[in-house]
Amino acid sequence: MSYHTVPSLLTSPSTPTILTQWRTLYERGKSTVPVLALLSAACSIGNARGLYHPQATYRTKTFIAAAAAAVGIVPWTLTAMIGTNNELMLREEAGKGPMDDGAGRVRDRENKPGQLNTRELVLRWAWLNAGRGALMLVATWLSFEAL
Repeated sequence: MSYHTVPSLLTSPSTPTILTQWRTLYERGKSTVPVLALLSAACSIGNARGLYHPQATYRTKTFIAAAAAAVGIVPWTLTAMIGTNNELMLREEAGKGPMDDGAGRVRDRENKPGQLNTRELVLRWAWLNAGRGALMLVATWLSFEAL
């Protein structure tokens, strides 16, 4: 998702536009991706249960590992991504209120020394989101490996 959408976000002419588009992307992903990850994990657990016997086989363990990788997006999001997500949300909200300078720029929050500007923060989010996507790729690979 990040590979296709973030370059388009970054071509937006103003910070509030980038933030509004990012928030739309975030809200859509938040409502669908965890459900898909849980569905993937449930399928892997179902496959593992179908193969289970007292001496767990390589295939059973691999399906369980696939389920763990799929569910792993939740702790990844709540640990690695939470700070970036929260900062982007704060900036998006600030762009709707008194921190908007009237010329389409969010003041204060992105002008502090040492703090990433919004474009850099969206790019950071994209890399973190790619890490989350990698977990789903690992889950998929493990599931195919177990077949």
